[in-house]
Amino acid sequence: MAIVAAAGLIASLFAYFQRGGGISHTGGAALVIVSTAIMLVATLVLALAQGAPGWLRGLLLAGCLIDDLGTGLAAYFLHAWLLVALMVVGLAGWLIAMLAGRGGAAAREAHS
Repeated sequence: MAIVAAAGLIASLFAYFQRGGGISHTGGAALVIVSTAIMLVATLVLALAQGAPGWLRGLLLAGCLIDDLGTGLAAYFLHAWLLVALMVVGLAGWLIAMLAGRGGAAAREAHS
């Protein structure tokens, strides 16, 4: 998910600063830059803080889902098709992260 968020940040920065683009220097494009940056930070925390409490992991995963859906919708409205595609891939990564978390919890319960 962090790779997708980083690629989304790069794509949104490119769309914002692209000369002659229909969305260059718009508020919507700036909002997408902020949302992808937040997603990048959240996914890095998820990846690096393996020993974090379950409530924090759940909060970050819920935030990533909301961020991914909102960013994808904004990208759709801005006609930023590369970013829409990246957010679809991000949803797949979110689903994998959710399933990985459930498998880890089941394994911990089995060993307890």
